[in-house]
Amino acid sequence: RLSEEVAALIHVEDYFRGLEIADLLDVMTFHAVERGIASRLRERVHQTADVINPDEVRSIATRRQAGHWASLMVNDSPVVPRRALHAVYDALVAAADFFALRNQHRDGFVFPDATALYRAYEDELFRFDQLYRHFCEAADHAEAQGWNILKPLRELIEDCYANWYVPTLALTWGKFLDPQGTTQLLSKWQLEQIPNQQEFFNLQVRPRLEEAENRKAYVIISDAFRYEAAQELTKELNGTYRFEATLASQLGVLPSYTALGMASLLPHLSLSFKLNGDVLVDGKSTSSTELRGEVLESVEGMACNASELVAMKKEQGREF
Repeated sequence: RLSEEVAALIHVEDYFRGLEIADLLDVMTFHAVERGIASRLRERVHQTADVINPDEVRSIATRRQAGHWASLMVNDSPVVPRRALHAVYDALVAAADFFALRNQHRDGFVFPDATALYRAYEDELFRFDQLYRHFCEAADHAEAQGWNILKPLRELIEDCYANWYVPTLALTWGKFLDPQGTTQLLSKWQLEQIPNQQEFFNLQVRPRLEEAENRKAYVIISDAFRYEAAQELTKELNGTYRFEATLASQLGVLPSYTALGMASLLPHLSLSFKLNGDVLVDGKSTSSTELRGEVLESVEGMACNASELVAMKKEQGREF
């Protein structure tokens, strides 16, 4: 068996050189050959990034993931780390989709106004962040198990994300923030048909509380929960579970810092500041979880930290 696998490795490059995409779909031989196929597919994604066809990459990857060496239906082992190989193919699909999206916007992001750019992010541009995360998660999983074949592709993805996408999007948005520009966005800080963050309670929470007696609403606040992750969660909830989830966004407060952001989500008539940076809701301080909880008492509500709730036992948490 070992000599056969060594022979397979020796001839694998010559073998792949003459193969077309369709020829790769059903080749199931040795583990070394599978690794060779994954490496050649990585090279294809890397070398054809500017003209990538993500459907072809996805077709190969999904067929390989259904095969013996990358299937999640077969037990994993240190000798044959199937989950790592499965993750390699996930990363390749994410990379192909990322470059295809980049190719659609090769000339940058051109929109007539801030609202159009904002809506474009909601509809499509968030996918850059989502696909970047998908690639990194899959690549990290593979590399943790010793599969480093994605390293050259990771460098290309990182360069494209950090040195093209992020600055290009920031510069495009920045044009609409120019105080000397024609939009005057900074002076009014309002986009057409997009609610501001300080309207959150009245638009999202109060209507639910008023639907029926003893109605409850739970609000989870997380700085790390990005729009692209919320989009993925919404899709998963609607596709897998018996939920009806909707996704919406709001224009964040300005200046954008945590104390003002958290205070703006509370029920209030007015927001104000103290010289020490404390944010006041209707004249009351909101500098701690306990003080924010006191503000919520007006609607029979309360506030707590996630760590506090997670540390409780099940029955204790339910009662709380």
